[in-house]
This record gives sequence, C-alpha cells and structure tokens, in this order.
Amino acid sequence: MKIFLGLVVVLGAVGCGSGSDSVNLTSSAASSAGSGVSAAADEARVEFVRQSHVVARGEDRLALRIDGQAVFLQGAGGPNRDRPAGGLTPFSSSYSYMNDLVAAGANCVRTYGTSFVFDDAQTQAQDVAAAFSFAARARRGKPIYVLVGLFMTKQTDKGTGAKGNGVDYSNPAQVSEQEVLLLQVVDQVLLLDQSVQVGWCVGNEVLADDPQVQQKIWQSTDRIAVAIQAKSKLPVMTAHPTVTVARLQEMNTAMPHLDWLGINNYAGVFSNQPPESGGFLWQLPATMEQAEASGAWEKPWVVSEFGSYDIPGRNIPALGPYTLEANSTTNAANYANSFSQYIAGAQSRNAHCVGGLVLNWMQPIDSEMPAFFLDMYAFRGQPNSRPFEAVWNNALADRLQCTDALAALWGGSISADPCPQIVVTDGDNQGIACSFKATESNLNPTPVAQRVNLTASLTATDNGPVTVDWYLVGGQVSHNLNQAGRQNPQDYGSTSIYLGSGQSTTKAGQTLNTITLTPPTTTGNVYQLRAIVRDNTGSATTSGGAATAAIVFRT
Repeated sequence: MKIFLGLVVVLGAVGCGSGSDSVNLTSSAASSAGSGVSAAADEARVEFVRQSHVVARGEDRLALRIDGQAVFLQGAGGPNRDRPAGGLTPFSSSYSYMNDLVAAGANCVRTYGTSFVFDDAQTQAQDVAAAFSFAARARRGKPIYVLVGLFMTKQTDKGTGAKGNGVDYSNPAQVSEQEVLLLQVVDQVLLLDQSVQVGWCVGNEVLADDPQVQQKIWQSTDRIAVAIQAKSKLPVMTAHPTVTVARLQEMNTAMPHLDWLGINNYAGVFSNQPPESGGFLWQLPATMEQAEASGAWEKPWVVSEFGSYDIPGRNIPALGPYTLEANSTTNAANYANSFSQYIAGAQSRNAHCVGGLVLNWMQPIDSEMPAFFLDMYAFRGQPNSRPFEAVWNNALADRLQCTDALAALWGGSISADPCPQIVVTDGDNQGIACSFKATESNLNPTPVAQRVNLTASLTATDNGPVTVDWYLVGGQVSHNLNQAGRQNPQDYGSTSIYLGSGQSTTKAGQTLNTITLTPPTTTGNVYQLRAIVRDNTGSATTSGGAATAAIVFRT
C-alpha cells in the first residue's frame, strides 16, 4: 500500500518486520502472492491520498482512492455466522438479501470470516468467494467493494470446529496454529479475482481483560498483518470498539504495521449518555481529532460497524442496558444522523475517516425475534426454532425506515413507496402506549398481575392502509447465549409468540391499533411486547415497508 503526498510517493511501513515474540508464519503457499492474482496485480489499486482541507491548523487529511477514483466507503457488514447446519450451500446465496443494500447506494460489504474455530482454509474462503461473486454481480454503475475479514477467536469463544474452544494467547503453539490457518485463508483468497477487494480486517473486537493477554493478541495481529503485506498490497486493519486516545496509542505501539483501523462504534445523537457497553459514536470525531493531533493515531480509519442504540435504559434488574428500544422511526433518524454527523462529517473526515459500515444489513440476526433494534428488516409471519435457516429469509422480511434514511444519504433508493412511520403519542420514544412498561423514568415497573388482561396500542401513518402484527418475546433463552441467569428478551435465542393483529381504527390519516393480551403465568420473567406495522407492498422476492416498536414488562 502507498500513501501519496502531493506528487511525492511516501512508502509506508508495510512489511518492515514482525514485532516481538515472533513465531513461524510459513503457510501452505509461498510467501509471495501465490498462484492466481499476484501481489503486483493489486499494487496501487488502493491508496490513501493526502488532500488539502480548510481547518484552523491548515493540515491535510487522508482520503481513500481505489482504482484511481476517490471513494468514501458506505455499506454494511455481511453474514457473521457459524457453519450453516445444512452444509456450505448457504454461502452461495447468503448475500442475496443485500440487493437492497446496493440499491440504497452502498459501495462496500464487510465479511467477518466464518467463526468455526480452526476449520480448513478452503471452507472459510468460500464465504469470501460468495462475497466477491455478489459484489461483481451487484454493481449498478459503480463498483461494490469487499473488506475481507479474517476470524480471530477470543480466549472465551466456544466454537463448533474440531477444537471447539478459543485460543489461549499465552500458549505459543495455539497462537501459531491460528496464525498459520489465517494465512492459509489468505492464500485461498489470493487465488480468487481480487478486483473487488478493498482490504483485509484481521480480527473483530478480540479483547481480553488481562492487559498482558491483550498485548499478546495485538502482537499476533501485527505479525499476521506483516505476513499479509508480504503477499498482498491491499491495506490491513483490525476492528476494535470504544477507542480512547490512550487506547489508540497502545494499539499504535503494539501494532505498528497496520495500514488503517476499523472502529466499531454506536450510540447516536438521541443517546444523551453512553450505555454500559459498546461504542460511543457521538464521541468518536473529537477522540480521533485529538489522537491525530497528539500522534496517537495518524493513519486512516473507518467506522467498521455502526448502528442505533436503544434509549439508555440502564440498571434494569437482570436485563442489561439494551432493553428500552426506540421505535423504528426515531431509530431511522438516529442512523441518518450517525452517518452524516459522526462518520461523514467534516470533523471525522479531517481526522482521516474514510467511511462507515452498518453492522447488519440483513434479516434479523440468528434469533427467534421478529425484529431487533440493530436490524434493518423485520420478519414476516411466525417464527420457528431456527429462523435464519428456515422461515425467516429475505423473501419473508420487510425493510425498516433506517434503510431508506441511509439510502437518501448515499444517493440511492430502494423503493418509491416510503415505510410506515410510528407516531409517538405519550412522549416515550418506545412508541407503544400502555401502563405497564418500563420507561426512562420508571426503569423497574411493577410486575403485571397474573390472568389480568393488558392493553397496549400504537399509532402509525402511511400513504396507504397498513396491517399490524403483535409478538410476545422472551421469558427463556433457548440456545446460543450460555447465560442461564439472564432474562433480557433481546438476547439471541429468545422465544417469540405471535399474538395476532390487534384492532385498528383509522382517522385523519393515522391508524390506531390496539392489542389485548393475557400475560404469561410464569412469575419473575421479563418479556418484550413488539408490534410490526406493514404496508403490504412486498412480495415473495422483494421487501415491503415496515415499522416496529417494542416495550418491556415484568411478570
């Protein structure tokens, strides 16, 4: 990779050594680019170019140029899944739901790497091949690029591969084994046509509580980066959440060979205080500006994940911080503001931001929930035990307004028919009116009485008639998260029950829909009541428009 400063070519520190605690990174292919596309083929394809901009200090900013064209990355993360239960066939079709992403004006898809631990490189490379194939087919007048992820396991991960557990980063043999595997994956990717690839991302949020272990993780990441740079001229990053200036300095020292950095950050403009975990997107521009000024981080960076957090509902007993969910209309404004203000805004770009990617542009992630606050789509119909492999798929999902909000910023359009909108009638951005919900001012509501009917309602607008589906979510965790004592209904694996369509009345262009339900008889549980409003414009192959709102209550 090269950084161009005016007309003077400044070679970066690519491939200049392997850092401390080196291990043998020899893989199954030669240390050159191997067969297929050579290292020379991608030389100068992806560059970071210094551009003049007007700020008080009169400095330059780094911008991304691909194949000679200036590019600001805007797109989404692709599938992040374990080995499909039905074999590898789903890899070939797992990107089809992202056709809407391309129509929205996106230009980048990020892969994460398959998360079955220590499996063979050929299998893991199939996901990349599927992404490359999708990107090559999907371009509509402009290229679609792929940021290729290489999956690094955390020590605490429970994989489904032959070994099934995370890497002990204090065990050099296990660390070396993972490094060799990842470079074998690189070699397999190098056999593909890389004309759509924008770079490499080594690991996603591979964090450790022990600072010494974290240093070993970073050292391994840096060694992998150096080895990739010997094979490919495309830039190498890792992805990290919630950066501070001090953290950036640590990372810069421990991983000097990274070409750029991915930062996973959330919490947008309506979050007036940060949640207890996750990223702080509204703080990021100032942080990166300070890091650039102090020399803690002077390289390019991309917001490698962003999404809209819930209303800050902290300290709800047994729930965690993510249970008060803003309705999808408020959420859409938050997505748009997050991208325009904190990613593509002047402060971020002047501090060398080169793009931003939504976390999930896909059907709701591996969950029995009909929708989720980070999702871009809402399910149709009724759930079963493993939705993403059976009932729930793009043919049975409708887009939420955040997709249209980002399309408006990105210069695209998914549909001429706008999504329905939730109307807040009680001052609570959750969007459902009822007497038994948790709110910002009442985080610990009184448990509902057994066998006493509950009534809840929502109000929506659209340019045509709408229908409403109500779901009860939660009460137990059936799979995926091994957290027996946690009751958060937004945990993956929570059970969903379809309650019906409620009763609608329409007046002055607004639809008021009301549901009456009898609460579950099990005491001590927490449930989510969710409504999905649909304009019924979708088909078996296209998404319609939808809106969603949810509240939580206790029994």
